[in-house]
Amino acid sequence: MRSRILFAGLGLALLITACDSADDDDVLNIGVVLPLSGTLSEAGKNMLEGMDLAKDEVNGAQLLGGTRLAFVVADNQSIVDESVSAVNVLIDHNLVPIILGPLTSSATSEIIPIAEAKEVVAFSPTSSATGLSARSSWLFRSSLTVERLVPTGIEVSKRHLGYQRVATIVNSGDAFSNSSNDKITEILQADADVAIVSAQSYVRPHGESIGDLTNELTDILNADPDAIFLSGLPEDQFGVITQAHALGITDTPYISTLFALFDVQKINEAVAGAAEGAVTFQVWLESSEAPLSKNFVNNYTARHGTAPEDFAARGYASVYILAEALASAESYEAASIRSALAAIRDLGTIYGSFSFDENGDAVYNPIVAHVQDNQFVILQ
Repeated sequence: MRSRILFAGLGLALLITACDSADDDDVLNIGVVLPLSGTLSEAGKNMLEGMDLAKDEVNGAQLLGGTRLAFVVADNQSIVDESVSAVNVLIDHNLVPIILGPLTSSATSEIIPIAEAKEVVAFSPTSSATGLSARSSWLFRSSLTVERLVPTGIEVSKRHLGYQRVATIVNSGDAFSNSSNDKITEILQADADVAIVSAQSYVRPHGESIGDLTNELTDILNADPDAIFLSGLPEDQFGVITQAHALGITDTPYISTLFALFDVQKINEAVAGAAEGAVTFQVWLESSEAPLSKNFVNNYTARHGTAPEDFAARGYASVYILAEALASAESYEAASIRSALAAIRDLGTIYGSFSFDENGDAVYNPIVAHVQDNQFVILQ
């Protein structure tokens, strides 16, 4: 592995790390844009670990014949604008035909015009906001969108919790959070048995810490809901739940789309039991019975000495989905990779059977689970 500093934009310095890459006909360099520093760094590093494991397995099994995958990794520092600069550098200077990442929907939204204009594939393992892939034939996403997660999640969580009075709170400064909250609100408002008794929002720009939410959370406390729908990124989940607990909201279950286990455990470590009973609408859990998922858990644990988290799984899956496309592509030019990705149907993955729809969004079965004893347990 070697590192170097490249410059893009108005004096912006980006750390680009080339992992096993080389100017070699037998090596295919893949651009990776992730938050390896800043507020989302834990998730970004976790995802890169999953990607690296899959890359090494693909290369070791020679799934692409004599071609080896290599990553050229850019740290976007958990800031949307840095993702734009990173993608430009990777395309213009490193000449990559495909970008894996970014992590958030807000960042993914901003790089769509670049992928479209420069005709390079953008493949996000985690972006889940509604409608992004429909904006460009060059964008693919392997995480389920809120359109597929939320309806099933509300159906199962309502049956489990029996809520009638609910509150919502959203970080309105984030694309995924807004998209999740919009879908949640749409479904709840259409249900005659459920009333939204408090609807709160705040703005936390990417890369910044969450502010004081006393006013918003006091309104929720006074409304006395049966459940709280929380739409936000990991730092929002941590900030809202810990602040709410300090204000006296201690027994009301939270429901949060794509709530990752390590974020649950981080909250419970900070405030004992604060995330117990929380419900998540997820794409993968360590307890999955899918054979490929079990292999992933075993191989990741053997390498890192600990079981994988959600973000590692999503990174791992994306590389194998990409490898499937590369194996069937006519060439490693971006247009050929795009066509091969668009053709993927019923592929066996750690998620189970995986397909892309006509827009480049993922199709497979979501998972609904709740927190019990600091672990996720699937709700049937």
